[in-house]
Amino acid sequence: MSKTSTKTKTNTKTIAKRPAAAMTRISPKDQAGNKASKAPGKSDSKTIAATATPVAAKLSRAAKPTRTATPAVVPTSTAAPRVSKVTLIENLARRAEGAILADLMAATGWQQHSVRAALSGLRKAGHSLLRDRNAEGESRYRIGEAS
Repeated sequence: MSKTSTKTKTNTKTIAKRPAAAMTRISPKDQAGNKASKAPGKSDSKTIAATATPVAAKLSRAAKPTRTATPAVVPTSTAAPRVSKVTLIENLARRAEGAILADLMAATGWQQHSVRAALSGLRKAGHSLLRDRNAEGESRYRIGEAS
């Protein structure tokens, strides 16, 4: 190889010599010397910050709202508090005539085994649960004193 050659041989491949400046990757720039945006009409925050003047940057900081703690909201509704379904079963069973299983199922929308489980939970909670049969043969549940 001669000293004036512009090509170098490496591993049987010939590669053209380039100056070091040409080997570094240079990002595309617009006419003002700032980085070009990734897509037309869109820009990233770095491009905006690079093109903004110091006065514009101060104005944009001043325009941002400050965060303050929000006060706790106190409900002003006069609606009755929500009643749980177990409480509803307890209230129906506390009536003097008690409640049959069909009434309890209709009031709660539960199935038979779920209503019976709730009644068992009331008994385990310390309520005295009484069960009587009416003339039709239906079980009537009451919460009260044993007679």
